[in-house]
Amino acid sequence: MTVNGTFSQSAGDFRGNYNLSAYGTGTSTYNFGAINFTGGTFLGQYGCHTAGATSTLNVSGDCTINFGAAGNIFRIIGLGKLSATYNNSPTNFTVVGTLTISGAAGEFSSNTGSGAETNSFQNVIISGGANTFSHHREITSI
Repeated sequence: MTVNGTFSQSAGDFRGNYNLSAYGTGTSTYNFGAINFTGGTFLGQYGCHTAGATSTLNVSGDCTINFGAAGNIFRIIGLGKLSATYNNSPTNFTVVGTLTISGAAGEFSSNTGSGAETNSFQNVIISGGANTFSHHREITSI
C-alpha cells in the first residue's frame, strides 16, 4: 500500500493483510509520506507468516502517533502467533523524519511476532503510550 501524502487515522480498525485461518499468509509493505495517527487500531500485518519474508513500514516524512485513548493500538506486526504457530516475519520500520509517540496510555508495538527487526529513525520523541520495540509478546488476537 502506498500513500504519497499523509496516512491519517483518528478512529476505527485498520488490519492490513488480515488472515486468521492460514499459516502461510503473505507479508505487508506500506510506503507513506507521513503518518498522523490519533486513535483507533492500526495492525499492519495481521496474519501468521511462517516463511521468514519481511514486512515493511516506510515513512518518508514524520510519523506522529498521538494516542487519544488508552485503548488505542498501533502495531506493525499485529499478530504474534496463530494457535501455537509463531508469526516469524521480520520487520523493517523506517522513519526519515521524526517518530513521535505521545498521548494516553495506548499501545505501540513494532513486532509482536518472533521475527527479527530493523528500526531506523532520524529523530525520536516519546512522551506517552506503552511502547515496545523488538519485544515479542505472543499476542494471538484482539
